[in-house]
Amino acid sequence: MCYMMKAMFFVTTLMVGIFLGSNGQTTDPETWPEERGLIVTTLNRYGWRTPVQLRHLPVFPGHENYSGTVPGVTFSNRNIHFVSIDVDYRTKCIYMYEYHLRTIVVGTNFSKDLTDMKFQNIHMGVSRGNIQVAVDWLSHTVYWSDSKFRWIVAAPGESDKIDMDYYKIVVDTHLEAPDGLTIDPLEGLLFWSDNGKHPKIERSDLKGDNRHTIVSKHLQSPLTLEADIFDKRIYWIDSLSESILSSTYDGNDVMTIQKIPNSGLFDLAIFRDVVYISDIQSGYIYTLNTTKGIHLGKQESTIIKIFPEIFYGLAVYSEEKQPLKEKDYCAEKNCDHMCISTKTGAECVCSEGFELDVNTGKCKEIFDGYHKAIVVANKTHICLTDIRSFAQADHEYDCRFTVVTKYSFTDSPSKFKRKKRQTFLSTPPVGITEDLLSSTAKQVTSEPNVASPSTQRYTRPRTLSRFSRYTRRRTTPTAWTGPVTKPMLNKTTISPVTQRPSTRVTTNRPIDFIMMFDMDMEKRIFFFATESNTIYGRPIDLPIENDMKEAIVSASGNISGLAYDADDGDNLYWCESDKGDVWVVNVETKASRIVNRDYSTFAGAHNLVIISNHSMLAMVTGTNSYKYIKTLTMDGSRVNTISHGMSTISGLTYDKSEKVLYYINGYYLYKVSIITKNTDFVFMSVDDGAFGLILYQNYLAWVHPGDFFVTSYDLVTGSRTRNGYLGNTSMEIVDMKVLDQRLQSTNYTNPCAFEDGGCSQICITAYVNDVMTPVCECRLGYFLDDDNLTCISNVVDDNFIIAVDMTNNELLQISLDDNTINAIPNPDNDQYKGVFFDISTQKLIWTENYDSKMYTSNLNGTEERELANLGYQGYLRRLDKDMTTGNIFFTAFYDDFIGVVTPSGEALVLFSVYTTTSLGDIVLHPGKGVMYYTRDYYFSTYIGRADMDGKNEVELIKGHHVEKPSGVAIDFIHDHLYWSDSHYDTIQQCDLNGENCLTIINMTGTFRDEGIQDIVTDGVYLYYSAYRKDHIVRVDLTPPYERAIVGQSPGMGNLESIAFYSSSNKNKQAVSVACRARGGRGDCSTICLPTMSGRTCACENGAVLKADGRTCNNVFQCTELLQQVVEVNGITTEIDITFSSLCPRHLHDECRYRCPTNFVPLFDTLLTCTNVGWDLESKTLCEDVKCPSQVPNGEVIGECSLRVGEECSFQCNNGYRATLSQRKLKCTSDGHWDIADIACSAEGKAIVYAANEHFIIPEMGANHTFKCSDKIENGELDNDAHEL
Repeated sequence: MCYMMKAMFFVTTLMVGIFLGSNGQTTDPETWPEERGLIVTTLNRYGWRTPVQLRHLPVFPGHENYSGTVPGVTFSNRNIHFVSIDVDYRTKCIYMYEYHLRTIVVGTNFSKDLTDMKFQNIHMGVSRGNIQVAVDWLSHTVYWSDSKFRWIVAAPGESDKIDMDYYKIVVDTHLEAPDGLTIDPLEGLLFWSDNGKHPKIERSDLKGDNRHTIVSKHLQSPLTLEADIFDKRIYWIDSLSESILSSTYDGNDVMTIQKIPNSGLFDLAIFRDVVYISDIQSGYIYTLNTTKGIHLGKQESTIIKIFPEIFYGLAVYSEEKQPLKEKDYCAEKNCDHMCISTKTGAECVCSEGFELDVNTGKCKEIFDGYHKAIVVANKTHICLTDIRSFAQADHEYDCRFTVVTKYSFTDSPSKFKRKKRQTFLSTPPVGITEDLLSSTAKQVTSEPNVASPSTQRYTRPRTLSRFSRYTRRRTTPTAWTGPVTKPMLNKTTISPVTQRPSTRVTTNRPIDFIMMFDMDMEKRIFFFATESNTIYGRPIDLPIENDMKEAIVSASGNISGLAYDADDGDNLYWCESDKGDVWVVNVETKASRIVNRDYSTFAGAHNLVIISNHSMLAMVTGTNSYKYIKTLTMDGSRVNTISHGMSTISGLTYDKSEKVLYYINGYYLYKVSIITKNTDFVFMSVDDGAFGLILYQNYLAWVHPGDFFVTSYDLVTGSRTRNGYLGNTSMEIVDMKVLDQRLQSTNYTNPCAFEDGGCSQICITAYVNDVMTPVCECRLGYFLDDDNLTCISNVVDDNFIIAVDMTNNELLQISLDDNTINAIPNPDNDQYKGVFFDISTQKLIWTENYDSKMYTSNLNGTEERELANLGYQGYLRRLDKDMTTGNIFFTAFYDDFIGVVTPSGEALVLFSVYTTTSLGDIVLHPGKGVMYYTRDYYFSTYIGRADMDGKNEVELIKGHHVEKPSGVAIDFIHDHLYWSDSHYDTIQQCDLNGENCLTIINMTGTFRDEGIQDIVTDGVYLYYSAYRKDHIVRVDLTPPYERAIVGQSPGMGNLESIAFYSSSNKNKQAVSVACRARGGRGDCSTICLPTMSGRTCACENGAVLKADGRTCNNVFQCTELLQQVVEVNGITTEIDITFSSLCPRHLHDECRYRCPTNFVPLFDTLLTCTNVGWDLESKTLCEDVKCPSQVPNGEVIGECSLRVGEECSFQCNNGYRATLSQRKLKCTSDGHWDIADIACSAEGKAIVYAANEHFIIPEMGANHTFKCSDKIENGELDNDAHEL
């Protein structure tokens, strides 16, 4: 179809400015050729106004300033959506992938104003997906990737071959989802990204030979590729990590150019040292520097945008970008179909289904029309249609066999020619219309006009005539006047519609009706079963006018399944639903036997399939209400039930790479492993009773019952790709298969598809010089063990950073000693959010994205368990631990609040802010009883401070310099508060009151955005993570605050929260004095929360504080008063025993008791509070105070109770005399005699009484006081004693 349109000029003023300080680019417009710039494809995000699908920006942003209008081209069909684009500068042709029509389109007569261009399809039937186009400007050959067909295709771009539908599949082996594509024609190299389960980037020559896997690490989702042919580097977009990366042609020196968070990076193009990137989420084009060093990733121009358009594909239009060789090798070759560039010249290649005739140099057909096709049968015909019908229905049926014996047609199409392409036609400038030019030939199909004959029954299989070897010789077809139904293109509109045959076909009575078929794809033979339960064989390539078929065998029962065993090469199996038997026939000898001879029959057996490489069959068995999927070994020795309990199974097919069976059960599509028997849901909304299930590459397809539409399903995106007639006419299909010889080849199986080829993490089909070897690899942070299968991690126990990698879903440990990166082992591959390392327990604590739980484990990932669960209260984000109390404080979002998790796992809400996603980081200062946190909510952004009980909130740091606060950290050594802002990429150092701030990091205005996320410090260095960086940054906290890279890897994703640990770290968290006692509870019964004024006691959820402000009403508390009865002087007395008010008297508390006046404790121990009271309260705890009956060198005499206050007489022992004339002692309240120490003294000795370093000689009386400097020995004054 052809669209010609006048280029439409839109008054779209665009300012593209170069930044000051750019890396050596010139802005002199006189040095540039007139024909240059960027060509971009666009999409109007809202659909209003006139949609523009193509624009030309006539400058090189980053090298030139520009202000002016940008010409654009539009189509009246607003569904037109050009995605990928490339340009051939000298032929003035642009090549694009059109998403809506699933075509490769060429636009000719390109000029800078986009006037007088013509657009024409050169290839139809491209999948819908991320198709990237690349042009070889030497050979004028167009390449594109197709992730659904899992191949890479080349087609001639010359104008005289565009209509011929020539195309060559250059790579289609061991590809999962080829997306990105780029070429270097000078070197003869083709690069592509395979975006499958384990992505990789590969390289070959432009014919697909000499294949090498060059990058298999550091990849998440490599979407788009571009080659720098001068520096010999490739660049790619990783859509999942939101990064632009680069490597050499050999895959070495992988580096990250830039990360652009929250983006939809789509396409890229390169000119000199600038890479252009389109972002389909924002609609922008970014311009980044590719020069290594300080300029790497720097923005070299303002962001390019034309609202409301979204930029998709990008191509550089420049003669400089497409240099020529010394001569035109392809012009010399004058190839028949297409020319492929090599490093030293060029080679001629032929289109699919053709091969090069070495004698003539021309291309000749290998098969009669198709070597890859979708094959369908109705009751009367077996027909082929182009394999690309999976993606687009504009391919007619080529019927190769019919059971109808005679034909009469009112019209016959002309001799088959290769299908012409549709083109775009131009219209006057005032309007744009579409028209389709095509052949007027009509498609002819045959339909029976009579009922099926009665089915002949057989009592046993009987062998028929020997099958001729039609694959070894060509049979000359007999002359006939019927149609040769080859692919023709009916006239249609830009949006393909289904058309019925325009000519009514009359036929005679069919001989027999077709039920099902299978194929030997190597020898190209149909095997089909008819309603007479006879199995026939017929070469695929015989024309329909040759009605030859050869009977293989006739069955005794009703044939309900047919499957050819390509592994054996001679055996054809069938099952019989009425008898429940499975049979095999050798198609060479016609000998047949029953397979299940040693087992009971398979009732209702149908949908028979071959389990390749396992010598097994699979089938559906059972009654109408209870179905089984069973396997049977081909020797009949073993039966295994794979799945059961389904009410109906109408379709069954096998994926030999993944070793799974896909099946349709009612309205649902499932897959079940033949090894583990695990069943997984695949797709809903399959029409009940759909049948003919087939698998090809990343497509599943099935036939709808009744209306006979065919639906194809994309296994990559998990969605329908099309729904309608398979060809461009209807056909009442009874069976459907795919013809592709590789499907019956053992080399076609992907050794990595099943259970990752035995690898513990990643299996790569690695190519070196076209030799494929399955290789085990590991994710970032893991290393391959000695068995070359198992991935291990070697975490260290000291001096490291833990970083949350949100892209890779990993906790990464970065050694600060040698920068090695290890992953914290976690088989669940969780989506981490916040992380903390507990120095007291040496355990990790973390939160996960959109998860209300908090988790902990050892550093090596063992002993993982749940610490707390918020339930429906919110999702946890960042966290910090109060090392005094053991409480873990956290911020939460969804319901935004700051909360605390106690050592017992109780979660409490301290205060809420009633907004969404505003609270971020948090850090604690228990010594001052405060916490600092970030808040980011529209116009309310600040660094906040509050008491650790959630009260006394203060907006500490705010203003125009606070846009998106992201991290906070405390230097306890120097009393510094650090905070970061991810919008301005700044870090400030302030005092703990948020004052006297100093900016130590400022990336504002450098155009080297980082997106700073989290910060930690040891008082000597500050470390921070950044979304846009593939490493951690270390900042020396002494001026000039030099920065260093820590733990860099291109495989690092978006780094979020980080934690730091070093046993030599002197930046210790300050301790809360008020909460330090009793294991961090202070004098609180349950929870102690430090505050600026001391502490606040808190209770678990559901409990309240008592009036004492310390004890929760759910906490057991022993009595504060014990009353006991004691006997004093024969009189019974009740006494009160009390405890200090500082003792909380909670369960397990130990407290010292106090006896009343004139009583003393009997036990010199602490009492323990138990759940039944004080542990010793049943014993007598106090006794009345008594003085001793003895005094030094004497004794008490006479009647004396020895109780407090009583005066008693005493006498001294022999050799001692009373010191004082009054021989009385008084018992004091502490149970001691008042003058016991001086009551008796040795006769003849000077007894000295010490009082405040003054001494008295009793004989001299109290008026004589002495002081001496030496010790008094034996009661005598030293010589230096002197009287005062």
